[in-house]
Amino acid sequence: ILYLNPTWEPSHGGCLRLHFNNHHDNDDDASDSNHDDSYLDVAPQAGRLVIFSSVHMKHAVLPTFSRRLACSMWITLNPPLRGL
Repeated sequence: ILYLNPTWEPSHGGCLRLHFNNHHDNDDDASDSNHDDSYLDVAPQAGRLVIFSSVHMKHAVLPTFSRRLACSMWITLNPPLRGL
């Protein structure tokens, strides 16, 4: 994700939250008392580039209260389907 917000301020919201654990909402042990909720909120500041595996890292965009501009790209290692 390349952020393009030239005048972003914290009150605008729209941070990317990256979770640093392997638990998902539907995991049986998600309610375990040892559940690790560590995360990082990344501010969408102009020129910031964030690269991560969306398949392996749970992530979300927090509520946004102003226009949020970003350029996203997905890279896959699977061969393309033929005939489509």
